[in-house]
Amino acid sequence: MKKLIYFLPFVLLLTACPVGLDYTPGNIGTEAVDPRLEGIWTLDSSTPDHEVLSVSFKKQSKFAYAVNVIERGEMYALETDDLLMYQTNINGLNVMYLKPSNEDKYYLYQFEFDGNQLIVGDISLLDGGVDGVTSTESLRQQIATSKEKEEFKSISKFVFNKSKG
Repeated sequence: MKKLIYFLPFVLLLTACPVGLDYTPGNIGTEAVDPRLEGIWTLDSSTPDHEVLSVSFKKQSKFAYAVNVIERGEMYALETDDLLMYQTNINGLNVMYLKPSNEDKYYLYQFEFDGNQLIVGDISLLDGGVDGVTSTESLRQQIATSKEKEEFKSISKFVFNKSKG
């Protein structure tokens, strides 16, 4: 089984290299971004081997955030710190997808809020892997199917705290 690990500006926190996709899991310009994301987020337990330790989200439009990686971790693999972030929901799973300023690929993470904390995890495609992604619809279907598998439920998640001020 291929495990697809995606990049998200504030939680490229896994120990594998991120894999960019040619397709988005949503339709850009049609789904509003969550206003709670706006601001600066810092990893709760700074571990240098995480990919992103601190990141900012600034609303660019109703449908996108400009994202800037403020502090990189040791595993950060992208060549830019500037990305655009969009979001979608797939069967109750909030999904962020980011496009680096210097490439035409998308990197995905799941996210949720717990009070003032942002909890982020990677997304593993457990039903066909990267090779099974041939369109936005096939990516959505893979995420929906993978979400129901036990392995998906045990994916590590990371906690970010919002900076005050």
